Formats: sequence, C-alpha cells, structure tokens
Amino acid sequence: MDIIIELLQYLHEDIDFEEEDALLTDGILDDSDIESLISDIKDNFDVEITPDMVTPENFNSAESIWNLVSELTDGRDGE
Repeated sequence: MDIIIELLQYLHEDIDFEEEDALLTDGILDDSDIESLISDIKDNFDVEITPDMVTPENFNSAESIWNLVSELTDGRDGE
C-alpha cells in the first residue's frame, strides 16, 4: 500500500493519507486528482480503472484504493 500513499502524497502532501477516510466525500480529491491518480495506478500496476469504479467505496481512503488495485491485480504484489 506504500506506493498508493506515495502517489496520493504527490497530489496533496499536506494530507495524512494513512488516516484520511473521506477523500471523495470531503472533496479532498478533485476530478483532476482522480485522473492523475488513475493514470499513475495504471502505470505502476498495469490495471485499468473504469469511471464506474470511481466511487467512495473504492476511493475514499488509501486502503480502499489499495484494495481495489489488489482485486484488479488478482492479489499480485505491486509494491
């Protein structure tokens, strides 16, 4: 999950992504951040995240993002 936190910190270094659990619902990540994050995830993990996957359930925390990536990679270790 460390790489997800690194990618998020690149977007907003002032946020504690290990504790934050409302990235979408509180508007911490905007559309531009999401696009950048999806692109970085694709580059790092070779997975495709579709627009219907961008939900609070999948993107409200670093952990939920990591869980989505893990599901998409069938549990491959992407760290």
